[in-house]
Amino acid sequence: MPIFISYSSKDQKTAEAICTAIENRGHACWISSRDIGPGENFQTQIVRAIRTAQIMVLVFSSHANNSEEIKKELVLAGQSRLVVIPVRVEDVTPDEAFAYEFATRQWIDVFGDWEHAIQRVVHQIEAIINEGPAHPPLRTDAVDHDHDDAHEPHEPTPHAHETLPAPPVPAKKSMSLGPILAAAGAVIVVLAGLLAWQMWPKPGASPAVAVVPPPASPASVPSTSNDPLVARLAAISPDMSAKMRTDHVRAYREKPQHKALAVPPGRSNVWFNFSRPSADNARDSTLELCQIAYDQPCALIAVDDTPQPVPRDGKWQTHDMPRVQYAGDYDPTQMPGALPDLRERPDFAGYRGLSGAKAIAFHVAGTIRYFIATSADQRGAEADALRRCDDDDRGARADLHQCFLYASGTRVVFPQRLREPLTPAAAAPATAPPPAATAERTPPKIFRDCPNCPEMVVVPAGSFQMGANDDESRRLEVPTLQAGRDQPQHQVTIAKPFAFGKFDVTRGEFAAFVAATNFHPRPGCQTVMNGEWVPQPRASWEEPGFPQTERDPVVCMNEFEIRAYLSWLRRITGKDYRLPSEAEWEYAERGGTTTAYYWGNNIKDACAYENVGDQDYAAKYGGNNFIPCKDGFADLAPVGSFRPNPFGLYDMAGNISVIVADCWNETYAGAPTDGSAWMGGDCARRVARKAAFGNPRAWVFRAANREAESLIARRNRVGFRAALSLP
Repeated sequence: MPIFISYSSKDQKTAEAICTAIENRGHACWISSRDIGPGENFQTQIVRAIRTAQIMVLVFSSHANNSEEIKKELVLAGQSRLVVIPVRVEDVTPDEAFAYEFATRQWIDVFGDWEHAIQRVVHQIEAIINEGPAHPPLRTDAVDHDHDDAHEPHEPTPHAHETLPAPPVPAKKSMSLGPILAAAGAVIVVLAGLLAWQMWPKPGASPAVAVVPPPASPASVPSTSNDPLVARLAAISPDMSAKMRTDHVRAYREKPQHKALAVPPGRSNVWFNFSRPSADNARDSTLELCQIAYDQPCALIAVDDTPQPVPRDGKWQTHDMPRVQYAGDYDPTQMPGALPDLRERPDFAGYRGLSGAKAIAFHVAGTIRYFIATSADQRGAEADALRRCDDDDRGARADLHQCFLYASGTRVVFPQRLREPLTPAAAAPATAPPPAATAERTPPKIFRDCPNCPEMVVVPAGSFQMGANDDESRRLEVPTLQAGRDQPQHQVTIAKPFAFGKFDVTRGEFAAFVAATNFHPRPGCQTVMNGEWVPQPRASWEEPGFPQTERDPVVCMNEFEIRAYLSWLRRITGKDYRLPSEAEWEYAERGGTTTAYYWGNNIKDACAYENVGDQDYAAKYGGNNFIPCKDGFADLAPVGSFRPNPFGLYDMAGNISVIVADCWNETYAGAPTDGSAWMGGDCARRVARKAAFGNPRAWVFRAANREAESLIARRNRVGFRAALSLP
């Protein structure tokens, strides 16, 4: 059953991050911001979701403190006998209304060590799920209480060798022992006869050797050994030979604690670490290194001498380790599989402070080994780090000697599993025409396929560097998580010209489509209130919460409305109108430039080109944080109100955010380089480009900036723009 996420609307972003982290570890969440569809009754869906859930994760903060809505959800949770796992996202004490309610619960704080806290949440979830239907649902005050922050609490689920108290047996009428003993004797005689027949040597046959056949269901695998670890290896890897299972277990049992054993499902391999400083470190490092070594999430089989419970459905839960997925700013505490003393060594602790080009490589050889190199240029540093790794004697003697690039400069890149330098030997120059020449000497070709169709501009073919480099991120103080999203910077080639909307699709153009098709989107759109997104059941593209003209961009659009509009364009024009790819968008926005913004590197010049979170917005809505210029608009601006970019396109960085065709991916690792849309990844979300009016952060208006947007969410500062492939 899904896990219900309870939260204040002001904590939506944090709640969605917690939901995503839980789902990345294999457990489905239900969260209102994503799972309540257009036109559905909000309260009805909340009640239904709670009644069909098994667990509630309560996101607790100062906003949630004494929230009437959360109180109602807790009452429903109690009625439905949900287990409540409280997760604090701020260091705030529950007030009187919540103090008694949570007096017996164990808080999990995520505002300190996020990864460790999320892992604890998942452990609680898995412990509750593994209780299974044989046990009654836990009361909402039955979560284990543990005040020792230095150790992970043991899961409350009993291990395989423990015995649960037997349920009470209803009393039965007494019977005479005679018939019972007679029946038992008959059964014993029959069983003895069958056993003798099975073991009696057949003519011409060798003495019998017991062979365990592969079971139909892994959960019911019989074992030739009473060792529970052997049975668990048989359950998860039925094709592994009995001897191999026994050898693996014997080797593991001989190792000193703390240790852990993990298995990549479906493979005849195991991974274990030993002599670790704690059981938690053994567990995490084993799962991390197992995933790195076999390039897939692994299942945990044992920690120290304690086997993990066999899943009731026979499906072993794999753990997609967050550090294995980590890609962003270098942090020695995030180095996977490393012992604490390595992370604290001066060379690794001081790596960020090294000047010049630098890189780190690593290989897996029993434990992970890291190699630092510096050089006059970045490619040289990466090549030298990989060479040192390849030349390592200890690694060369190991079964797994695979060297990968861990960090390029201060950016962690190891999820890409790069065995060659990331930095190209020589950056290829952009083949697009220079901006001035494009704007002044070659006016863009513009066409319109019908009176109410969007104006289209022909964008020339060319190549460009997509994304941002570390220097831009540092100079504009881009947050670490965000900076990792627009990296690694990579070369993209647009082989053919294509057509791109001169403006965002306008309210008037969308109204023409509605009139022609009688298509009427249901109301319901999120609007900004006090800096937060708040659902408004009656808001819509016609009533977005601020005044509009027919020349303003249409907003409150999601996948459903966008797809319907583009289908109409295709039908009336006979041409394949579509959303642009993310690469096409950035190429078109840059217009041949290589600066942070298409107008240069100074955000103070933004107001001549874009509608941003400027002094006019701050004067109307309040706030001391704004971009230091005046663009003349406090709300939406009609399209084309500012200067165009070098390709003759308008409003390419501000006014509203727009949805593009690509599925969401956290980084550019593995992204297409031919300009096509990236349709792998998280396709429940799309990439959103540029930033809306009212946003005061300079870095969000960069040409490289990218965000994620739900397929079904409607927001009154989000719209779209059309694109068209040319013959």
